Amino acid sequence: MGVAAAAVRAWSWYVLLASQLLLLVWGGLYMTLVASDWVNRAMVGVFSLTFAVVSFVYFYKRRALFRARWRWGWLEHSWRAVIGPETLSPEARPGFSGLSSLHRRLFIVAVGLMIVIGRL
Repeated sequence: MGVAAAAVRAWSWYVLLASQLLLLVWGGLYMTLVASDWVNRAMVGVFSLTFAVVSFVYFYKRRALFRARWRWGWLEHSWRAVIGPETLSPEARPGFSGLSSLHRRLFIVAVGLMIVIGRL
């Protein structure tokens, strides 16, 4: 998801939206195969559903930045307050170069931490 978000291309927008479905599938599999009691199942269910919905809304609102063409008209009509209008700031630059120097450093640190955690 991080690579797709940093790439800021039309294909990466579709990857980000599809990854929300994978998060829900992971939550469902964890709830059925791994979680031992109802408290853990409820926590995983609530967390995965909440994170998937918030991420979907966040990335769907930025469809103009990704220059994505595919859209859900009924979703934009029904949830106008949440999804919002499609806008693109003229000074917005997509991708890694559009970040401030602080955000670039934080992105590099986050990627480095994920690599270190993945090796442990």
